[in-house]
Formats: sequence, C-alpha cells, structure tokens
Amino acid sequence: MFRIAQMTGVFVLMCATAFAQRCIQTLIDSNEIKDCFQSNGTLSLTHKNLESLRGMENLPLSPFVTLINLSHNQITDLDGCSFTQFPKLTKLWLNNNQLQAADFSAIEGLDLLEFLDLAGNNIEEVAAQSFSRLSKLQLLVLNNNKITQLPGLEGLTDLRELHITNNKLRVLDLEQFSQLSMLYILNAGFNAIASVSPKKEGVLPCLEVLFLNDNQLTEVSAYAFAACPNLLMIYLQCNMIKELRQNCFDGLGKLRLLFLYNNELARLESSVFNDLRNLQVLYLNDNKISVLDGNWRDGLRNLCQIDLFNNPVSPEQDVPVQFTHKYEYIRKLLDQYDRPFTVLELGFVEDCLSLGIAADYENSACVVVEDKNAPALVEKCQREYRTNIIVLQKTITAQHLKELSECEHFDLVLVKGEIGLNACGKEALDYLFKLGDYVLLEPLNHFQTHKNVLLKPAWGSPNIRFYPIKSSFSEKTIFKPRHNKIIPWIKGINLWTFKHMNGVYPTKEIIRQEIKRLAVFSHSDFLPWNMIIQGNNLELIDWDDPNAPANMHNADACFAQYESSRRSFMPDCLSGC
Repeated sequence: MFRIAQMTGVFVLMCATAFAQRCIQTLIDSNEIKDCFQSNGTLSLTHKNLESLRGMENLPLSPFVTLINLSHNQITDLDGCSFTQFPKLTKLWLNNNQLQAADFSAIEGLDLLEFLDLAGNNIEEVAAQSFSRLSKLQLLVLNNNKITQLPGLEGLTDLRELHITNNKLRVLDLEQFSQLSMLYILNAGFNAIASVSPKKEGVLPCLEVLFLNDNQLTEVSAYAFAACPNLLMIYLQCNMIKELRQNCFDGLGKLRLLFLYNNELARLESSVFNDLRNLQVLYLNDNKISVLDGNWRDGLRNLCQIDLFNNPVSPEQDVPVQFTHKYEYIRKLLDQYDRPFTVLELGFVEDCLSLGIAADYENSACVVVEDKNAPALVEKCQREYRTNIIVLQKTITAQHLKELSECEHFDLVLVKGEIGLNACGKEALDYLFKLGDYVLLEPLNHFQTHKNVLLKPAWGSPNIRFYPIKSSFSEKTIFKPRHNKIIPWIKGINLWTFKHMNGVYPTKEIIRQEIKRLAVFSHSDFLPWNMIIQGNNLELIDWDDPNAPANMHNADACFAQYESSRRSFMPDCLSGC
C-alpha cells in the first residue's frame, strides 16, 4: 500500500508540473530569461507562451529596462503583478493576449510610460480611472477588443493618440475626452457607433485627425464636431449616412480633407459645407446623390478635388470640379519643373505611380519604398528597362522617415494615406512633412512644406550640419558653409542611404560596374557616401573635400566599403552636392 501511495504521489506531482502555468518564473528558472534582455534596454518576452506574469518581481536588471514586449502570449490577467520595479519604462506591449480584466492597477505608477498597446485582447470594459496615473502616456492602443463604452480618461493629460478601432462602441461622446487637451488623433473606426454627442465646444482643441469610418452612423447632426475646432481630416466613409444636417460642419474652418464616400446620401443641401473654406479634398463617391441644391458648394473656396463617381447625378446638375485621376493631378505639378527632380513614393503597392513618372519624365529619379511587392516591382523595372527608378525593400517606420528627413531632400513625396496616418501616427506624419517640397497624401491631399535645410551629411552620420537649400521649379542648390560654396543639387539619393534602406534595384552588379566607371575620375574622397544613385547611374559628389584621407581612390576598396555596411570614419560628405 505504501508503495502504491508513493507512486500515486509522484504521479500527482508530475501532473501538476506538466499542467503548471508557464510564467515569468518559468523563464527565470530555466535561465531562458538571459536571452530576453537586449543592450538597448528592451526586455523581449513576445511569443513565449506565457499564461501569467508570476515572477515578474524576480526579474534582474529591472531598473535599466525601458521597453517590455509581452505581446503574442496567453496572458489572461495582471493579478498579483506590478510593473513599478521598472522606473525607466517608457513602452509596454501587452497586445495579442487574452486579457479580460478591467483592472489595470498593475501599471499604475509608471511615471515615464509613453506607449501602451492593449490591442487584440478580450477586454469588454475599462474601469474608471484605469490609466489616471499615466500622466506621460502619449499613445494608447485598444484596437480589436470587445469594449462597449469608454469611461472618462482622467489623468492622460499628455495623450496624443487614442486608437480604439474594431470594438463594440455604440456612442461616441466627445465630451468624455475633455481632459485629453493634447489629443491629436482619435481613431474609432470599425465599431458600431450610431451617434456622435458633441455637447461642449472646444473640449478637444488639439484634435486634427478623426476616424469614424466603418460604423453605423445614419446622419451627421448639427454642430457634431464643435468639440474639435482644429480638425484637419475627418473620415466618415462606409457608414449609413442618409442626411447631412444644416450646420453639421460649422466651426471647422481649418478642415482640409473630408471622406463621405460609400454612404446613403441622396442630396446635398444648400450651404451644408458653408464653413469649410479651407477644404481641399471632398470624396462623395458611391452614394445615392441625385440632387445638388443651388448653393451646396458655398464656402468651398479652396476645393481642388471632388469625387462624385457612382452617383445618379443628372447631367444638367452643376458639378464645378469633376473627379480627376490621381496621376493626371500629379502631372500638373511635375510639368512645372524645368530641372531634374526626385520623387519618393511610399505605400502604393499595386498601382506604383513611379513607373509612369519614370517613363514620362526621363530627367527624373524615382525612389520607391516597398516591402513584400518589391521583387515583383524589380522584375517589372527590368522588363520595361526603367533606368531611373530606385527600389528600396523596407517596411517603412517612423525612424526610417526621420533618417530620410535628415539626410535627403525630395521634390515630391507620394504617400498612401494609411502609411502617414494609421500605421505610423503623428510622429511619422511630422517626419513626412520634412522630406521635401511637396507631399501628396492619397487621395490627393496636397501640402507644400517648404523644406529648406538638410541636417545631416549622410545616413547615420552623428554630425549635425544645417545645409541651407534653395528649391524652385527652375533651380535647386545647396550651400555648404564650411566651404562657402553654393552647389547645384544632383537628383537621386545618397548611395549610403540606398544601402541602409536595403536597396534592391538597381542590382548590386550594376552598382559595382558604376563604381568601376567612376574610378577613372580623379576624386580625393572616393567612397560610397560621396556617390548619388539615380537609377542605373551613379554620380560623384564632394570633389574637393579638404578632410579626405589620402590614397582612398580604389574601386574595389570602395565597393568593399559599400558591402561592409559600416563607416570607418565620418567625413563631411553630403547627398546631392
């Protein structure tokens, strides 16, 4: 009997061990935790099959951690857990777990937390004052949960972006966000919102972008957006809107883009857009509009694009601005250039506009940033022999845009709308507007940015320089203060930028041959960051750099340096001069 009892005890112990929750303590005990710490202050615990955070208090190096990634686990709650032992924590990923609890007291006291991602869980309710002590939080992501209503978000005085798409919200009460005085983007698309309650005026003075697309709105009531007088963009597409009430857009004198497509509008009432004096883009396609009242366009003084496609508007109706294909719109801008120009294109996957631009404007250089579709695009460029296209295979991030804005200057930047807004947020949007002279956010939201300075001599350089740029349709120059010279700009991008943005076209063999071709010229600083790639052609810059090391003129050594991805020194080189 004793023997049987002993075996039974062992069996029970084995079962308990087998079915024990996998937790932080499991990683500590197995010494797996040592591989989860990174030198940049990141603690990466993603995809570890964690079911609980038991043992969090036993983690080493806690005072040095600035980012914790707990995404893609099976964590169901934060009970008994505290993050207060991470005093320097600024970013916390808890997305794609199985969180249900409405109590987030575990994250209280994170005085420096700026980013919190709770997307992809099973959260149904957020308790009042859940985030009240996160005064430094700038970005809160609650997408893909089951939230039916939001409480007041007291304490989030520094919040810039709130993303709550694909939940079960039925009413959006803008007044409940009255304490979010710094909120810039509110993304509430893909919910079940049937009404917007504005109530007080001006409670969201900094809100510029509002997503209400793919909801169940049936009308836009009077003064619906009075709470946000500084809105620049409103997305109301894919609802069931049948009526735009008088005064519904009153107070929105700064609005530039309004999406109302794929609704059930039957007519546009007189003066309904009367206050939208700065509106540039109005999309009304795929509605049921058959009647345009006589004064419906009053106030639309700066409208440059309207889409009324797929509406039963009779031919005799007065439609002042007909829909124009986006490429034709772009051509009107490019036709004004009397000099070589450089285009940057982001996010146009299947309808790559640069293929048309490169064919129609042989004196241009077109840079396309693509990820999964890059191989197909390269194949097409080779098949059509496009010698003035550059393809960079990257998933664009805010950091990439920051680097590009510091070391490159583009004449025209073409951006698929969600690249600038949904995917990257305000930080990326700020960098987009620092990339060059003109930025076109699809669908043709046109910004002239007047970029007039270059901060860095090349990608990754620690040197801040401030090189003044003068750019017009007829001339483009850059001034180098250290040499007291005004130099003509050369189209294209720095070869070092091409390398570090994973350039895949032109091919490595073409680059090798071009470096050999340039080696016949006498150049005192013959290195990759003193070359501009324009497609299948490279051009040298910085011919007279007085700081150049001796004996650098060697094609094989130059290509080896290009292959190494690392700079042995940082001369005063400059893209485009």
